[in-house]
Amino acid sequence: MNNYFPDAKLVTSQDAVKFKAFMNADKVDFNRTKPGHVMYYDTNHEYSQDRRFWLSLLLCIIGAYYANRRFYIERDRLRRNQRLGNLDSVQPHHVESHGGVLLMKRFEGFEKYYRNGDELMAWYRKAYPKVFKSE
Repeated sequence: MNNYFPDAKLVTSQDAVKFKAFMNADKVDFNRTKPGHVMYYDTNHEYSQDRRFWLSLLLCIIGAYYANRRFYIERDRLRRNQRLGNLDSVQPHHVESHGGVLLMKRFEGFEKYYRNGDELMAWYRKAYPKVFKSE
């Protein structure tokens, strides 16, 4: 009954052999594993722009970190030079000693009280006469 249907005479055995050979020819390509994403071929060398961007960003971050550190070092150096240069003209109550290192006190909003040292001492003598008795 297999070969006794009306269309059985349209396909010959030679056609069947050719068809089987045709179907087996690309079986290796059909069973080959394929990537899960489409391949991208960088023909314009756009990778260099990407690398240049990340390198410049990294260098900018490192430069900002270095500049920030240098700012505080140079600020301390400037304060030290000012302190050493003006040591003779600075009033003693504007300086505090930290282990032999003289540091300038920071007065924020109290400059009017320390503007005249003699007037301030006269006020202390009037306000605290028992403390300044021996002078």
